[in-house]
Amino acid sequence: MRTEGSRPQKPLLQKIVKRISLALQLSVIMRLQDAGSVQCATQTKDLDVDWLYLFQTVVLGIVEGLTEFLPISSTGHLIIASDAVGFADRPGSDTFVIAIQAGAILAVCWYYRRRIFSIIRGIFSEPVEQRLAVNTIVAFLPAAVIGVICAGVIKSYLFNVVTVAAALIIGGVIILWVERWQMKTGAEPRVLTMDDMTW
Repeated sequence: MRTEGSRPQKPLLQKIVKRISLALQLSVIMRLQDAGSVQCATQTKDLDVDWLYLFQTVVLGIVEGLTEFLPISSTGHLIIASDAVGFADRPGSDTFVIAIQAGAILAVCWYYRRRIFSIIRGIFSEPVEQRLAVNTIVAFLPAAVIGVICAGVIKSYLFNVVTVAAALIIGGVIILWVERWQMKTGAEPRVLTMDDMTW
C-alpha cells in the first residue's frame, strides 16, 4: 500500500539481498563477541570460522527476508527454521531471532515516516490522528502487560515448533475460509485504511 507522497518501493529482490547482508553482518558480530573480543582487521584471518553457524544464520536471514514481505508470520517461520537447522539450542539464539527483525521494524517506520510525523504533530489537535494514536496504544498495552506478566508461560508453551506450526496452519485455514465466505456473500470489508479502524 502506497501513501500519498511516498517514494516507490525498492524491488523485492533488492530488499531480500539487503536483509541477508544484514543477517550475515550480525552473525559475524555475534561470533566475534562469543570469541571474547573483536579482532582487528589484520587478525581476522586467524579466526576459526564456524561454517555451520554461518550457514544457520544465512538460512534464517533468507527466511526472514522472504517471509517479512508476505502476509504470514515471519516470527513463526523463524522459530520453525531455527529448530530445523539446529540453531534454536545455541546460546543467544532468542536474541538473534529478535534482532534480525529490527530491520523490518525500521523499514516499516521509514515507510510510514510521513504518517508518524503527522500523528506526532497533530496528536493534540487533529481528531483523526488522535484516534489512530489511541487505537495503537489500546492495541499494544494489553499484549505488553500480558507479555510481561506471563513471559515464562508464553515462552514455555507458545514458542515451540509444534504450537507455532499448528497456529500457522489453523490461522491459514481461517483466513482462506473468511476470504471464501466474503466472495460468496459479497460482503464489503469495513476497514480499508488505517483511518477506518475503530474499537
